[in-house]
Amino acid sequence: MNREEKKAVKIAAKIEKREAKKKRNEERLAMKAQLLGGYEDIEANKDTIIEEHEIKKLHKSEGRKVHFKEFPIKLLKEANKLKTPTRKELGKKFVTVLIFITVAALVFYALDLGLVSLFRELHIIK
Repeated sequence: MNREEKKAVKIAAKIEKREAKKKRNEERLAMKAQLLGGYEDIEANKDTIIEEHEIKKLHKSEGRKVHFKEFPIKLLKEANKLKTPTRKELGKKFVTVLIFITVAALVFYALDLGLVSLFRELHIIK
C-alpha cells in the first residue's frame, strides 16, 4: 500500500465518522422531538438547537478561561436583577424571623425541661 492509498483510506474513514456523527445527531433530534411532542417543533428550531449544542461544546473545550472571563459579566447581570425590599416587605420578613426564633426557642426550652426531668427520674442528675 503506497502513500496515496493510505491517505485515501484515512479520508474515507473520516467521511464515515462524519456521516455516523450526523446520523447520531439526527437520532438525538428525533428523540428530542418525541419528548417535546412533535418533529415539526424540532425542525423549526433545528438551527437553534444545533447552535446551543455547539456553544456548549465550545465552552467545554475552552475550559476555565472562558468561565473566568465571563464571571464578571454574569455577576453584573445577576446584581442588576436584585432589588432592595420595601419598608413593608422588610417589616414582614423581620416579624417572620422573630416569630420563628421565638418558636424555636420555646421548643428547645421545652425539650431541655423534659430531658432534665427525665434524667432526674432516672437518677442520672440530682
